[in-house]
Amino acid sequence: MAIVRRLQAIVDIEEITSYIADHNESASLRFLDALESSFQFLEQFPRSGRVCRFRDPRLVEVRKRQVPGFKKYLIYYRPTTDGVEILRIIHGFRDTDQLLGEQFD
Repeated sequence: MAIVRRLQAIVDIEEITSYIADHNESASLRFLDALESSFQFLEQFPRSGRVCRFRDPRLVEVRKRQVPGFKKYLIYYRPTTDGVEILRIIHGFRDTDQLLGEQFD
């Protein structure tokens, strides 16, 4: 199985890591480790996350999973026939409907 990271997910990771590092360098490294562990888990169990309900029909089958140890950050992904597509990593207080829909515009 493969893990595909969309460009916006990579940008999200860089921005979040930089933000955390500005406050705590070691927490930033822990975030990256937790994220990578989550990706490996999703590779093994792609349907383990909770199904999301969005108004946008392009977001059918999108699921979410918390980043362990960083509960406010959520991984939004979609299982595929040969793995997992990581769409975004978003702070839980943000407007996920809008942010996820934007990448398909």
